[in-house]
Amino acid sequence: MIPHVIIELALLIIIIRCVYVAFTLAQNRSRKWLEIAFYLSVAIIAFSFLV
Repeated sequence: MIPHVIIELALLIIIIRCVYVAFTLAQNRSRKWLEIAFYLSVAIIAFSFLV
């Protein structure tokens, strides 16, 4: 039971971190679209594992 909870917490942290980094990258004048797409992709994959 506890390992399952730890994995869910880790996935939530990954999702939050990736969305935060993608958001901060999108706010810069020189947008790095490939990095933004990468972080959003990681967040989507982590969310699919969580659900």
